[in-house]
This record gives sequence, C-alpha cells and structure tokens, in this order.
Amino acid sequence: MNVSANQLRHPGFVEQLRTILLATKSEAEWFELEITEHAMMEDVEHSARVINELADMGFSIAIDDFGTGYSSLSYLKNFRIHTLKIDLSFIHDVTADWQSSAVVRSIISLGSGLGLDIVAEGVETEEQANLLTEFGCTYLQGYYFGRPMPANDYINWLSVNECNSVTS
Repeated sequence: MNVSANQLRHPGFVEQLRTILLATKSEAEWFELEITEHAMMEDVEHSARVINELADMGFSIAIDDFGTGYSSLSYLKNFRIHTLKIDLSFIHDVTADWQSSAVVRSIISLGSGLGLDIVAEGVETEEQANLLTEFGCTYLQGYYFGRPMPANDYINWLSVNECNSVTS
C-alpha cells in the first residue's frame, strides 16, 4: 500500500492503521507499506519514529522510487526498512547505459548486503529481466509481466498463467 507524505506526517496515522487492522481482523504482516524517499526525508526524525512504530506492529516497509530523491544512505541504517524499490528511470536504461547499469548493480549489492528485498520497477523487456536477474535482483515488476487490469481479468489471467507454469 502506498503511503503519502501527508499520511506519514499525520499525528494519528499509526493509530488509524491500528484501528483499521482491528476492525477488519487483519494482520499487519499481510501488508507492505511503500513510502517514497521524498516523503521520508521531509521530517527525518518524525518519519523514523513512525516507520519504526509501523515495523514494530508487523508492517513490512518499502522505500519506493529509490535512487531518485535524497538517497541518504544513513536512513538505510536508521529506518526499519525491508524492501528497496529501484526507480524505473534506472531500469529503463539499464541495458543501454553503463551508468544506469552501474547504479542498479550498486543498489542491488547494497540492499542485498543489508538483507533487504530488492524490487526493480518498470521492467518492460526480457533483456532487462535477464540482466536484473543476473545482477541478483530479488523481484521484478512491470509491463513485461502484465499490465494493470480489473480484478476479474486478473483472476482469469492468473488461472491461465498458473496452468501454463504447471505444464511447462
């Protein structure tokens, strides 16, 4: 779930999530909260407190659009982060531009060294998917795998693709 900067700053945000979990009989462990670097860096001390409290509740925390904002490496140590999501601007050029490739490889290495899951956003080609897998990226997401679709279409897509993967 995406968390906006306004939500992160809101003094009752954590309590609202706690109330929603209780009302829906849901577990925090079922959710990953995605927070952009920019939102985190608006008020670092407040963000650290909120993120750590959410992590204590059991939420998984992802930094979305990693590499495009303020990219202070110190917050990787100070925040309870579980996932880095590499911004698609780096992924777009990863096969054609050595600098993008070097940045992506470095983020994957850094994140992996810290025990984080790494997600490459915006994967659109088989060549990108293969290179990112070779680099050791944990997860890939993007149009190469499927476009956004209504829930019913997804259910149909999933049943067809599960059958294809079982028979392959």
